[in-house]
Amino acid sequence: MSPEDYKRQAAAAALEFVEPGMRLGLGTGSTAKYFVELLADRVRAGLDVLGVATSEATRADAERLGVPLTTLDETPELDLTIDGADEIAPDLALIKGGGGALLHEKIVAAASSRMIVIADESKWVALLGRFPLPVEVVSFGLAATRRAIGNAAAAVGAPGPITLRRTGDGHAFVTEGGHLILDAALTLRRALQGRTEFMMAHKLARGVRAADVGFSLAMSIGLASAQEPSPSAMALAKELIVLKGSTQLWDAVVPGVIEQAKGVYLQTNPALGKELSDVAAQLRSEYAPRASQLSDQVAQLYAKTFTEQELKDALAFYKTPLGKKIVNEEPKVLDDGFRRIQQWTNKFSEEVMNRMRAEMKKKGYDL
Repeated sequence: MSPEDYKRQAAAAALEFVEPGMRLGLGTGSTAKYFVELLADRVRAGLDVLGVATSEATRADAERLGVPLTTLDETPELDLTIDGADEIAPDLALIKGGGGALLHEKIVAAASSRMIVIADESKWVALLGRFPLPVEVVSFGLAATRRAIGNAAAAVGAPGPITLRRTGDGHAFVTEGGHLILDAALTLRRALQGRTEFMMAHKLARGVRAADVGFSLAMSIGLASAQEPSPSAMALAKELIVLKGSTQLWDAVVPGVIEQAKGVYLQTNPALGKELSDVAAQLRSEYAPRASQLSDQVAQLYAKTFTEQELKDALAFYKTPLGKKIVNEEPKVLDDGFRRIQQWTNKFSEEVMNRMRAEMKKKGYDL
């Protein structure tokens, strides 16, 4: 069979999990496209489902083929999402987002009770990192964000060039969410070899707040340096991290890694769900103190980047009424701002699509 035949076969297998009345997340990419086509055949035969598209391309395909659509605003909870992948490792860790819809894909997947990833054998790799890792970021503070991502990657042993993705005509590539993509050509092999624990590379820096990294990646945790910060600098850095509320960025890492490991074993041992859940609960309690290692890692970066006096000045500021207000209110302001940006982007995208369709119709083409 050809590669396209394998993709269609994978899509057909996923279709077997779709039941009448389901609310479905419809993924983006060449394999997910086959799923939408096959789903449309079932809809024409009488299957009652609703879909939420992860991209304009998927939305256009679904509308053209007659698959009923809704939105996450109208249907915030989904039963199942079917999507593809760009790379899949032997432990089922994967990279997604090469096509530029990673934020939308992740939001839809997070709203779903279950997710099925479909892919043909060409997506299987011995080690993740065959192509640069896509990281979706907001345009504001791009240089600072790129630097923060580079520092975080280097800290876990995966340095590499990070470049802004551009289109063929040299313009910055814009994602489905209206953001930019930094392609990180990380040296993942050194970070992955000999690993003993999982770490989700999620929210590498606060600058990636409105977007996300397109993968779950196993990394060993360890930071080597020829010039370690002084104990007093480390103490100041740790205090600053706590004061700023930065620890919330990695609070979910340890339990998330345990859930990921459970999910890997559950794939091949579905009858052991209760036993695996019991072990996961035990490990969450046992490994909870390990989260402090992440704080130590970040504190080292702060202590190496800023002088002790600068850390003291920052601490003094965040203890003022204005500093405390920023810590308390900034997450709410950013969340509301990102929601408004997303709503505006969705409306503008629909306007542009309709306008383009109308202009093409004037030229005699029906899209």
